[in-house]
Amino acid sequence: MIKSFKVDHTKLKAPCLRLAEVYEKNGVVVRKYDLRFITPNTEMLNGAVIHSLEHLLATAFKEVFGGDMIDLSPMGCRTGFYLTIFKTKEEVFKIVQALNLSTTIEVPTPTEKNCGSYKYHDFKNARGILEVFLKYLNINVKE
Repeated sequence: MIKSFKVDHTKLKAPCLRLAEVYEKNGVVVRKYDLRFITPNTEMLNGAVIHSLEHLLATAFKEVFGGDMIDLSPMGCRTGFYLTIFKTKEEVFKIVQALNLSTTIEVPTPTEKNCGSYKYHDFKNARGILEVFLKYLNINVKE
């Protein structure tokens, strides 16, 4: 069974940042984090917010992690994202740094040329979700 299906979703509360899985092969360590914005089975992020979060988070995480970022994927249940990275020093600090950056960067690639649904965004509410998440992590959100 997939490990995330073994998590008791009746006990998982959001917002939360948790280490979901650790993979190791031939000395290479990969870590997958659960960035949970919404408590499971209570409500869901709408599609436009997810799309905007994807643009903001992917841009910020790539800037902070560079080649150590493997993937950022929205959860099918629409309650958060998985971040997969190569193990790094101070990775939780870097995650927080990227989350903070994601609330302040310009809207990344909101054009027809660079986005498959460039009109389908809700950056305002996406940033609001990120600010709540950062407050949970006790980070001062830049105004």
